[in-house]
Amino acid sequence: MNETFLKHKFLFYPLLLAGFIFCFDKFFGTDFVRKYTESRIEYSFYAEKGALLEQLMAYQSTKKPDEKLLILFGTSHMGEFSHKYIHEKDERITTYNFSAPMAPPSYLYYNLQTVLSAGAKIDYAVLEIIPEIFQDAANEYALKFAYDWRFMFENKDFFSSDEMESFVHANLFSVVRFPPRLNIAMQRIKDKNKIAGFEYFNSMVHLATKQNNGGIPNPIIHEIPENVFEKESKIYYAQAFRKQGDKSFKESTAQKKFFEKFLETCKQNNIQVLVYKPIISKPLQKLLDESDFYEVWWKDKIELANKSGIPVLNLVDHASSIQCQKFVDVHHLSGGCYPEITDILLKKISTTDEHR
Repeated sequence: MNETFLKHKFLFYPLLLAGFIFCFDKFFGTDFVRKYTESRIEYSFYAEKGALLEQLMAYQSTKKPDEKLLILFGTSHMGEFSHKYIHEKDERITTYNFSAPMAPPSYLYYNLQTVLSAGAKIDYAVLEIIPEIFQDAANEYALKFAYDWRFMFENKDFFSSDEMESFVHANLFSVVRFPPRLNIAMQRIKDKNKIAGFEYFNSMVHLATKQNNGGIPNPIIHEIPENVFEKESKIYYAQAFRKQGDKSFKESTAQKKFFEKFLETCKQNNIQVLVYKPIISKPLQKLLDESDFYEVWWKDKIELANKSGIPVLNLVDHASSIQCQKFVDVHHLSGGCYPEITDILLKKISTTDEHR
């Protein structure tokens, strides 16, 4: 065989080509290239969870018997909860935030399993749910940036063939995870400030992991007039629930199953879990209330939680008493309003704890 290769050197060409393609592909996944071509901010949040887990385990090794570990599992709506504020309100509680943009139940369950497998003892868990993350499309970032091969294999019966294919492609080929967006690269080559902005944001996410246990609390209150949200809510609603001409919201059976698995796992591990629904702008909530799916979707989730004896906190039920309702956009509350809803959250956890 060696003699054949030596005599016919052209046989090396396919190997050289394969090696070139492999190196070329991996090159696009390096931090050096990403700062020129990457336009999505979501990757940074997902990528930092490994460092956050290490930080959590360091805390776990020194945790005192009377201390309580609270972990937040949710989307960007949970990002601005302050672990420092929570600790000031209840010195027993230390909070870690494993939330990420558009994180579906499968990703939240993945983080729960990862934390438990590492040996952490979780006392309290808050699981955020919104209808957006119960759709197939919500799994895009997690498939590309989060899951490992073992998790996908163990849960292969729940994921669709398309999801399995997306995961495999993203984890074998860097250009799938980080497409070479040449137009963005040209803009950043011409304007170095855009690269600086990208690097600054990534450093802020990393700093949040280190200093705020994964959260990004922001005391600023945005004063956006509510009448602006009338039009914006319709646009957001159409984009979130009417994609590709669909007539109605379509729930992913896989994401519903992972929601159930999350609740079951918490119960098996004696974790006091709270199902949490954030408050959103009134125009968007009105659209949901008038939709043909929201009431049925929400009732189903309440029934699943009640079946397991798990409490539910829907901030919409507290809307009339929440004083600070200033929004960054149609579905994100301003960071400056979070102390008030944090108080509501802690009160619910405390009340539930007393009745255990």
